[in-house]
Amino acid sequence: MKAAVFIISTLIVLGLVGFVVYSYYAQAKLEQTQLQTSDQALQEAKDAKAILEAKSAQELQYAQ
Repeated sequence: MKAAVFIISTLIVLGLVGFVVYSYYAQAKLEQTQLQTSDQALQEAKDAKAILEAKSAQELQYAQ
């Protein structure tokens, strides 16, 4: 009887530990994805700014 209780308790503890480890992994993966998304958005904004600056310079050149 004691062996069965020990085995069941061990399985419960291992399940909880596995859940905690997976939760940390999932959180880290989510943060990494968010960082990549924000880096990509920042790069797209920089590209758009460069395009607008180039168009503005081109328009100024035509205006002269």
